[in-house]
This record gives sequence, structure tokens and C-alpha cells, in this order.
Amino acid sequence: MHKRLVILLLLALLIPISPTKAFGKDVVILSNDIDEQAAMIVKKAFEDTGAEVELLKPGTKIPPTKLLVVMGGPMAPEVGSFASHHLPEYERKSLIFQKGYWTWFIKPLKDKSLVIIAGNTRRETRTAAEEFVAQGFPEFLTSKGVSNLFTEEELRKGKEFGYEWAWNGKKYRISVKIPQNLYDFYRVKPRMSLVAEYNETVGGRKRSDFMITWYLMAKTPHQEPVIKEIASQLEEIADKEGLSEYDKAWLVSSFVQSLTYQRDLGSLGGEYPKYVVETLWDGGGDCEDTTILLISLLREMGYDTTFLLMPGHAAVAVALNPGDVKGPRVRNSVEEYGYLSLVLVDSDDLYKKYVSYVRGGDIPVLEFKLNGKSYFYVETTGEGWKPGWVPYLLVLGYFKKFPIYVISVDRAPLPLIADYVTVVRKANNGIGLSILVKVMNAGEEEAPSTRLIVGITPGSEVKVGGVKPNVRGEVTVKASVKEFPTKYEVEIPELEPGESRFLLITLYYGGGTAVETITLKLGKVNVDNVRTRPLNP
Repeated sequence: MHKRLVILLLLALLIPISPTKAFGKDVVILSNDIDEQAAMIVKKAFEDTGAEVELLKPGTKIPPTKLLVVMGGPMAPEVGSFASHHLPEYERKSLIFQKGYWTWFIKPLKDKSLVIIAGNTRRETRTAAEEFVAQGFPEFLTSKGVSNLFTEEELRKGKEFGYEWAWNGKKYRISVKIPQNLYDFYRVKPRMSLVAEYNETVGGRKRSDFMITWYLMAKTPHQEPVIKEIASQLEEIADKEGLSEYDKAWLVSSFVQSLTYQRDLGSLGGEYPKYVVETLWDGGGDCEDTTILLISLLREMGYDTTFLLMPGHAAVAVALNPGDVKGPRVRNSVEEYGYLSLVLVDSDDLYKKYVSYVRGGDIPVLEFKLNGKSYFYVETTGEGWKPGWVPYLLVLGYFKKFPIYVISVDRAPLPLIADYVTVVRKANNGIGLSILVKVMNAGEEEAPSTRLIVGITPGSEVKVGGVKPNVRGEVTVKASVKEFPTKYEVEIPELEPGESRFLLITLYYGGGTAVETITLKLGKVNVDNVRTRPLNP
């Protein structure tokens, strides 16, 4: 573990912030005269969402835009060659040869998302436009944030979990409702690797870069409603008790420490780190699980936090007023490498401070300086640890300078599957599933290019949870159109902070139960994943 992190330390590169792109219109629609009526239907729907929309004729210079909508398929006058160039072969053939056929197709381009609304004739193109609007795609494509994946009604009907613990001589209780579908959503997401490696080309030469991925699990925005509810109740207790900023951080830490320690398959090996929703549902976890939870809660309550990784253990660091933290400081030095820093703890001094503590002195405190702030170690396993108090780390292994890696939860990319929607379409000989996916960078740095893989697996059962959740009970089916695949892969270009790209793909199969799979890959690492519940149209 130590050798891997040393290599990471030497190779980690800070990803530079890119300037925000300037766009002319939110949506530009390209249409010939034949499909103008269909284009007007789409234009009005986008305008109803508050988007700025411009309708242009083919041959006009296309201004900068977030969404380019092209009306018409391969046979459409003036736009046919453009549509043919971007449509998959099976969609192109179907639009040309299948009477009555219509479709939607969306894919990311370098600087925008391309939308194609097309039919075998102008009548079918109008039908495609009407269905495009009826399915709510304009609202989906112009939404700014991420989906919570459940409605307010589902939240109210979620399973209730209560937590009781003692702090500073008093007992407290809080509770939260977690919808089953949200828990299932996280159970089938990939267990993020400690380090994600990706390749990029710089000046014609390939280079490897690295990204710590565990902190992404603390920032995944779909779980924010649950985090906000827990944080709100903790804030209410703190206000009622009149707590200082230090004591409030201590209160939150004591809540997390009270959860049951549950050793997983690999502990720090990263074989099954949990998302916040899982830890709350299960009532506990091991060090990385409770660290992810504590970081999420403290961040929601306005504290500046970082992730601490060390040989065999994980913990939190929080920025506090040094005057509020009592106890002898353990000597250390800090080396900074972008959003990755290294705290080298003087092991001899830690030993001496603990000898003094055993003889009646105070518990030693680990304080280190970073970016002009004082950060303090916070233990998340075992009860009674105040912010600042540092355990006897040398039981994890002896180093002359005990290494603790500090990973900033900010100043980093966060590519994720922000939302998705499925539309079931009956075909002549089977079922078509149109899957619209929104990929977003919810981080604060430019996200490198990723690959999005969308597919359907005919089957009868989904195995939920585990390190590699997968689909069981696969069966062979006859596709409604021989050339249609059941899997599609596309590259998502680099994403600015807050930027979104879209992909819509229609996959056909012969009928029966099926499961949709959506995977976002960064290099060889799955950084996000969705396995839907089985459906049987």
C-alpha cells in the first residue's frame, strides 16, 4: 500500500482549470422547409423551458450552442448528408428502408450535444417531434442539476432509520427516511478504486495521470437529500445546545463514531467502500465508510474537510480554529502536490507524546498547516475521540516519518451519470428501449474524456450489491431488426465544471424481461454505473 501511494505521490498531476465556454444560444435547430412545422413544435417546447432557441436553415453558419437539433434523416433534403454522417448504420438503414419508421438520436460532439429527430418521411419526422416533446426530452436536456432519482412522495414513504448515541453526558436521537430504490441504486454502483488511471495526449505524446476516486463517493450528488436531512437535524441539536464550531464538529463526529464497526472484504484495500446511503442503511461500516460519511456531513454543514489515507487506515481532517483545540501537538511536516499532499508525522515525537499521556498527560493532537489553514485529525472509528486527538498510529506500522496522504475533496473532477430516462417503443417484431443519459461533471476541475457504454440484457433477474453486480438469467432473443445491436459505446469529450453532455440510443430486442445497463468509464476504471430494475413491456 505504501509503495503504491509513493508512486502516486511522484506521478500525480494537478489538472488545470479551463475557462468557462461562452455559448450563443441554448438551442439551435437546423431544419429545411419541409420539416419546418415539426421544427416549430420542438422550438416551442424548448422555449417553454426558458431556453433561448434559434431556428436556422441548412447552409447557415451555426453559432456556438449547447444543443444542436437537426430535423430529418438521411433522405431529408439539405440535411440528409449531415444526418447520415452522425447516425449509426442501423438507424440510417431503418430510416431509409423501413416504411413508417421514426427515431431520435443524441450524441455528444466536441463542443455540444447533437440531437437528430428523423422519420422515413416528413410525416414520421413530425411524429418523432411530437413524441420528443411528449416524453419531456426538452426539459431533460435543459435541466441544470442532477436527478435525485426519487420523488418527494417516495422519500416520505422511504424506510425510516433511527440512530441513538450519547455525547458529552447526554443522549440524542435522529432519524432519516431512505427510499428503497435509492439504496438499490447505490448497491449496484461500482466500488470505486482507490486510484483511477487515465491516459491523455499532450503535445502529441501520451501520458498517464491519476485521480483519487474514494472522495468521489462523498460527493456523489444523488445522495444529497439524505445527507441534508441528517445534517439539518444535527444543526438543530447544535443550535439548541448553543454549541461552538468546535463542539458542533465534535457532536457530528460522535454520531458517526457511534455507528457499528463492520469490517468488509478488504478494508483499506478498497474492495467494498460504501456510499453514504449504504452506511446509514446498514448502520455502520469500517474506516473508509465512516470517513466518507463524516466528510459528507461536515461539508454540508460548512466545514472545510479533507480525506486522510495512511497505511492500513483512513480518517478525516477538518479545518478548525487552533485556539479551540486543546492538547500537545505532534511534530510533522507537509509536502504539497496539487490536490494531493503528504503529511509526514514525526514517529519519535508521537511515541513520546503517548508515553506522556499514559503517565497522566493529555492525548496528543495532530494539527497540520495546508493552504494557510490549520487542519486537525478526526478519527471516525471507536467512540470518544475528539477532533484533533490522534490515535497511536504506529500500531499500523513503523515509519521514521509516518505518512498520511491528504486528498482534497475539492479542486478535482467528478464525472458521473447525473440522470437517465427510458422510453419503451413497440416495434413490428419486438420492443425498442430508448435510453437517454445525462453525463455531468459535478466537480471543480475539467474532467478528462470518458466512455459511456449503454446496453440491454434480456434476462429475468438482477443480482444487486457486491463488488461486481451483474445480470443473471440471460436468455437468447430474436432482435426485431437483425442489424440492431443491444450495446452501444461512445466517447464523452472533456467536460468543464458543471457541464453536461447527452446520449440517446435506441436498442431493440424480441420482448420479455430486460435490464438496462449504463456504465461510465475513465480509462479502465468504472467511475459510475447504473443497473436498472427489470422491466417487461
